[in-house]
Amino acid sequence: MSEEGPIQIGEFEVDPSTIPPPPTLPQGQELLFEVAESKREEKVKTQEDGSERRSVWVNARASAVDVDGHPSVFLTLWLNERFLGPTHRSYAHFLQFMGLPYTTRAADLRGVRFYAFAAPDKKRDDGQPAITKITKRA
Repeated sequence: MSEEGPIQIGEFEVDPSTIPPPPTLPQGQELLFEVAESKREEKVKTQEDGSERRSVWVNARASAVDVDGHPSVFLTLWLNERFLGPTHRSYAHFLQFMGLPYTTRAADLRGVRFYAFAAPDKKRDDGQPAITKITKRA
């Protein structure tokens, strides 16, 4: 056991020194990713004038297939018509790029493979990586 003593994780006492570090993702390399899970999210926000603004997006987790430990990255694909961004940000552009029909549901993305670059997400304090550019489909 470590000098600090065990910690409680759920209903188990665990020595922190026995917890392996999370797998790291090589930076600046094109990697093969596979969507492990994805789901549709929605939020309705009431504006000051009483109108509602609806935001819809797909949250996906993709794992690096060829990297030891298969580290994961997160991908947020926006459905709002007003978002006309790049392939790694727009659901419509992602589907088009991957050759998938526009009727593809978020849950149907499981198993989809693509090549992409990942880097630490500037919006997160923990340095969790995010997809920065999708380069080709697998």
